[in-house]
Amino acid sequence: MSNPASREIRRLELFSEKLIEAIDDFEHELRRCADAAERAGFSASQIEQRVQQLRKNRELNQKDLERTRRRIKELRTDGQTG
Repeated sequence: MSNPASREIRRLELFSEKLIEAIDDFEHELRRCADAAERAGFSASQIEQRVQQLRKNRELNQKDLERTRRRIKELRTDGQTG
């Protein structure tokens, strides 16, 4: 893995792993917030705000992950043809 494409693939793979961890963390926190909201009778606006922010963060990370996976695929394809 000495060429630039291989290094970039490895960097992107590591980044993907971090994004997946973050998405998992957001989903766990969403479940916790949903449970707390249910116990509170869904009356806590702070919990709802937190849930909205977590959903937004998860969505953004999912988009980053998709872009990263596409880039890895491109680099691997270029490496096979180039």
